[in-house]
Amino acid sequence: KKQMNTPVSKVELYFKCNNLPNLDNLTLSDPQIYVYLQTNTGQFNKIGQTELIKDNLNPVFHNTIVMDYYFETIQNLRFDVYDIDDIHGRLDDQDFIGSASCSLGDIIGGRGAQNCLNLAGKHSKSNTTITIHGEEVGDLTSNILFSLSATHLDKKDFFGKSDPYLEIYREKNDGTWLMVHRTEYILKTFDPTWRDFEISMQKLTGGDPDVRLRFSIFDWNKSGKPDFIGEFFTSLPELRDHNNVDFEVINPKKKKKKKYRNSGVLHKRRLDVVKIHSFLDYIAGGTEISLMVAIDYTASNGNPAYTNSLHYLNPYEPNEYQKAIEAVGNILLSYDSDGMVPVYGFGGKLPNGRVSHCFHVNNSNDPEVHGVNGILQAYANSFTSGVTLYGPTNFADIIGSASAVCCIFNINFS
Repeated sequence: KKQMNTPVSKVELYFKCNNLPNLDNLTLSDPQIYVYLQTNTGQFNKIGQTELIKDNLNPVFHNTIVMDYYFETIQNLRFDVYDIDDIHGRLDDQDFIGSASCSLGDIIGGRGAQNCLNLAGKHSKSNTTITIHGEEVGDLTSNILFSLSATHLDKKDFFGKSDPYLEIYREKNDGTWLMVHRTEYILKTFDPTWRDFEISMQKLTGGDPDVRLRFSIFDWNKSGKPDFIGEFFTSLPELRDHNNVDFEVINPKKKKKKKYRNSGVLHKRRLDVVKIHSFLDYIAGGTEISLMVAIDYTASNGNPAYTNSLHYLNPYEPNEYQKAIEAVGNILLSYDSDGMVPVYGFGGKLPNGRVSHCFHVNNSNDPEVHGVNGILQAYANSFTSGVTLYGPTNFADIIGSASAVCCIFNINFS
């Protein structure tokens, strides 16, 4: 029997492109990357995508993709780059820029744990590239919550105020910088307050809590070429120091001027470490899972007397409903202290001729049965107790019953 491989670790992938072709007439391309992983059958399944960056032929994406890394397995990846003209349209209707492929091992084993690939496509040029950088993911148990603003930023637009946004970079071991976050831009202001945001501890620090960080502020331009306002350098310990609230934003080119002081000030309004609780944390804290089962008795399932029905009770193998009950029930009931499960049906006609969308499958005043075997027994007995398939499909009563149970739990444990 073949055993499943165990992932060595998780890897986070970062992306940037260079020299993309311009496929828009009046503006620049709006690139977005779609990432696919090859399965054992040779098919490529999508595992994620970056954000869309408007009007940019050399985009650096801050949305990353985290995936399992298996050292002993070849994990082939494909990267498709599109110019997105309609964010609500189908992917096939967007302009295809180019594609590139490599294995995850090619990225991790590459110089600086990155791989630069040429994008193949009818619009791509010889210097059209995508660069993928990979890092092992360590601490996934905490995020850093930022609440930032700035005041007195330099004026960059000739006819109006600036449209500032912030980028945060982490210094890599080779001295280059890796962007870990980009805020939204705020129109027409020298004193922006950006929306609060969170960055995982791993993404911000790369596993080194003292790593050097760079905060860079730019003036967004519709042309896709932002104007640099200024920057400052710090570290997470400095940011967490309560005495450090304001950080001068410096433009190195202006620093030599005698009267130059700064290009604005960034204000740390709030910075918190937010613990990300795992499923085991909740279980250790006393969380219980209460399972409820609702079975579809509508006629669309087919007559249970015939073998092509989803409700056909084959004496030699379980039907699809029985398989689902076993698969889900055997897992969730491990976390249910009493093992009692209310089992409801909907869309069926009861022996009295009434169509019900929330009836007790076990045909008693109390819908609860014990364990997976109790669910399966009540389900099988329902077809001999006079319940027939009917319709239509209506979940409202089932959802209402589940909500009522939740309300009782809230009252009992509040």
